[in-house]
Amino acid sequence: MSYKLSMILNTLKTLTGEGMNSNLLQPSTIDFLFESAHIQRWNEFIRPPIGLSELDKQSHKAVIAFILAGLEKDAGAQIDEQKLIEGILFEFFERTLLTDIKPPIFRRLLDSNARQLHEWSLSELSKRAPALYDVFGENMKEYLLTSGQNSIEKKILRAAHYLSSRYELSIIAPQNANVYGFQETQKALEDEMEEHYSLISVQKVSMGKKAHALIDLLGRLRFQKRWTSTPRTPETSVMGHMFITATLSFLSLKSIPSACSARVVNSFFGGLFHDLPEVLTRDIISPIKRNVEGLDELIKGIELTLIEEELLPICPYPLRDRIKYIVVDEFADKIKVNGEIKHLENADTLHNAYNDNSYEPIDGSIINACDKLSAYFEACVSVKHGIKSTHLTNAISQMLDKNKKLAILGVDYGRAYEEYARCLND
Repeated sequence: MSYKLSMILNTLKTLTGEGMNSNLLQPSTIDFLFESAHIQRWNEFIRPPIGLSELDKQSHKAVIAFILAGLEKDAGAQIDEQKLIEGILFEFFERTLLTDIKPPIFRRLLDSNARQLHEWSLSELSKRAPALYDVFGENMKEYLLTSGQNSIEKKILRAAHYLSSRYELSIIAPQNANVYGFQETQKALEDEMEEHYSLISVQKVSMGKKAHALIDLLGRLRFQKRWTSTPRTPETSVMGHMFITATLSFLSLKSIPSACSARVVNSFFGGLFHDLPEVLTRDIISPIKRNVEGLDELIKGIELTLIEEELLPICPYPLRDRIKYIVVDEFADKIKVNGEIKHLENADTLHNAYNDNSYEPIDGSIINACDKLSAYFEACVSVKHGIKSTHLTNAISQMLDKNKKLAILGVDYGRAYEEYARCLND
């Protein structure tokens, strides 16, 4: 297909309504996504004051899955990254529905009643997040009930789950050394390493070198709170925020049927890593960035220096270029042409002219919109739970006023802002 013909067809699809937002971002979806921030893990043991939420666990798991997948691809494995992302989300949905079932109990349930458990999860999802079920229900059913357990994607996700749990265990171990039952739990988890050792990526992580250091460094984002100047419930970390942004970005691209698979994948991972530099700089709130002249540009320069000096050196070599491509100028609409990064004028240019896997396109405009939308939902969900402050209510009002007409490639973000605002007034 010629460039001109492709551009004309994509334009027609947008104008005629193909790819218009299917309202995946409706309030019930948002409430469901944030529910996991309330679920505390290791609930029977002593935990850090900030806690260990299920949202943060799933976020860290997704980051680790990205790292493992990159190392496996470098070793020659064929990985369907869109299937990997769907697996991340489907397991996240189910874990949110099942709340805080202890891992040994969860395993026993899967061994004895897996089908019934999965079918109940699917039924509950259809009630609590119907928009998600309408779009993903059949794929989720296939993933949970019929997909082969030995696919490389599922092996990676099981290993990522294990490694993120082991990270949590290392955090709580010093305080729980003498707590009844902890040593048995610790031994059972450590013994699980053998189940994942067939993966080259897990072998590399176990060496305690760069891959291990990167996982550990990124884990620190679990403990960086957002909105530190005001109380909220549920509290969310930078890591949790990145995962919500990634999920919203993925849902956005899924609302554009003509979007190539590389855009769908890159939208998720772009959202998942968009605040990665904050592990080095900590969260500098937007009002300060906006209102102190020249500060935003200065911070960007410092972030770029720190990425080059501290982050990239501990990235395993096969992941280095991709992480840099995702993280630097994270909100730019960009492509690669013959290995060179090219920034585009806007999302329309990307969609109409470069909607092809060969360009490795990243919808930075959509990731940026979802970053802001995630912040808006963080404030709204807290107010909905009865935690109000002038800081939160002013932020909600300002973000709503600024973005109520925002739409990108037919995805109506303004509608999502206004629908949740109405929920607060009901």
